[in-house]
Amino acid sequence: MIWKSKFSATNYVRGTLVVPSKDLTAGAAERIARQAFEENSNKQLVHVEIFCEEDYPPFHSFLLSHVGYDWWKHGFENVPRFPMARLVAIEGNAVFEYGDGEHIQRKVLAGSDPLLVTVGASTFRVLYFAFVPITVRRPQELDADRLKIFAETDQALDPIAGKDLFAALNRLIPLTDISLFIRNDTWFLDIAGYPLIYPFRHEETPPTKEIFQKSHTLLCGGPTKDSYHCIELTGH
Repeated sequence: MIWKSKFSATNYVRGTLVVPSKDLTAGAAERIARQAFEENSNKQLVHVEIFCEEDYPPFHSFLLSHVGYDWWKHGFENVPRFPMARLVAIEGNAVFEYGDGEHIQRKVLAGSDPLLVTVGASTFRVLYFAFVPITVRRPQELDADRLKIFAETDQALDPIAGKDLFAALNRLIPLTDISLFIRNDTWFLDIAGYPLIYPFRHEETPPTKEIFQKSHTLLCGGPTKDSYHCIELTGH
């Protein structure tokens, strides 16, 4: 097990671990996740991704810039499926996820599932966190990362519910520069930082280009509570 990257701030830690592919079983990944959680249980947010050596660095698996449907579809059809695991812990609630292209495992390690969030009458599942390091020199007290959060709901996209979810996540997550993307599915095909293939769900048939271009994504953000807002994006 090798830490390929690790960043620890006062209230959160994010990191990437790499292990040989033969060792990246669900059981082994869970043991690694438990150890990472125990070592960082004092942090408000813990986010650790576990890759196999053959899939590291995983740049080919992620959208590094905004692209259209055709580029994404080519990648989706040609990128190999490797095992991957993840630990997410928020305020002491921790969940472990594992996917290898055939098998999916999800287990709450402590408390309740921090990726299932209910606000009012709406329930959301947080799918993915994309940390974007801020490379320009900043005062030490400012965050070192921007954070993109991707979430799914089976209810109609509602800007009011989106703002409520954004507010809830802002209270839970110790970063200030956050953007939230919400869809009715996992197909954030044109948003930078999201995986080409969502690894923690059995693979589904992707939408056609025509259907995707008619679909919508809700983007929510704002620097202060009074300025929280959501806008609707159309697929491209």
